[in-house]
Amino acid sequence: MLRLVSGYCVLCVACFLCTNTYAEEATYERASKGTRQFQWDSETGPGWIKVLVEEANLGMSGAEVIEVYFPPDYEGDAHFHEFEILYVIEGKLGHIVDGEMHVLTPGMVGIVKYPQEVVHKTLSEDGVRVLVIWPLGNEVKGLQGMTESPIE
Repeated sequence: MLRLVSGYCVLCVACFLCTNTYAEEATYERASKGTRQFQWDSETGPGWIKVLVEEANLGMSGAEVIEVYFPPDYEGDAHFHEFEILYVIEGKLGHIVDGEMHVLTPGMVGIVKYPQEVVHKTLSEDGVRVLVIWPLGNEVKGLQGMTESPIE
């Protein structure tokens, strides 16, 4: 059974969006290795952020997706995001939200929404790789100031 949204089935709403003039005007990369990479040095070694999806290759503002490597023994500073979804690829991540520790292992998801405060902490000897989704976007700009290089 199809679900109705404002009198249209969800499938029809999706088809309308696909054929909408806005969708036709937007140019975007259908496949990409990412747009750029940032690196930072910590007391425990270098970490990096690979920007996979942002306005430059999405063709519009909106969702952003990054891959992050947190080095061994890393513990970041407390910070905020409007809305952040983390998916652990490798390693074990301490996802500390408002002071409460949640241990995320490969295949697990962590979520944080404003005004919650979050700290990321590496709990595995080889570091941790995480896919981060910022559904509301507007977060990549906060990475400025780190060493930046293009993706080749």
